[in-house]
Amino acid sequence: MICKSMRTKLTFTAIVMVMLSCSPSETKDTIAVPDKDNDKVVLAQKMFDAFNQHRWDVMANYYSDSALFLDPAFGKTYLKQSRSQTVDKYARFQSVFPDIKDEIVAMYPSDDKVIVEFVSRGTLISGVKLELPIVTVLTYKDSLIVKDATYYDVECFPEEENPGEIEIP
Repeated sequence: MICKSMRTKLTFTAIVMVMLSCSPSETKDTIAVPDKDNDKVVLAQKMFDAFNQHRWDVMANYYSDSALFLDPAFGKTYLKQSRSQTVDKYARFQSVFPDIKDEIVAMYPSDDKVIVEFVSRGTLISGVKLELPIVTVLTYKDSLIVKDATYYDVECFPEEENPGEIEIP
């Protein structure tokens, strides 16, 4: 037979244990550990935000000063560009597509890369609307993009507005 005081102590102990198991504690599992994949995703999202705001100087600062770019419109080899060249390129791009915006569909981080699936939409100065699905592989080093490999179907462009014919070096 359990005496009344022993039952009260057991009940109190059980309540305390339940409360402790429900409250957050400083354990190895709850200590904030930097998530390098998440950091790269955040950086990629911020770069796309700057793109959508047409803040080319801010966008360019997410790249190293000698980043490599691959774009089907400009050939099959990587081109090295400085930040100022990147700013100039996107400013000229905006002059052709004044309302250009990118809508991110998904991001897939892996090692030093973030693969970004997105749809680029805009209106050419000729009035032709563009909707282009794109995949970009961003490679990071020291929290900066050192390589930007972009893939899309150039056949999606209206024939008279093929990006290879638009002056956007």
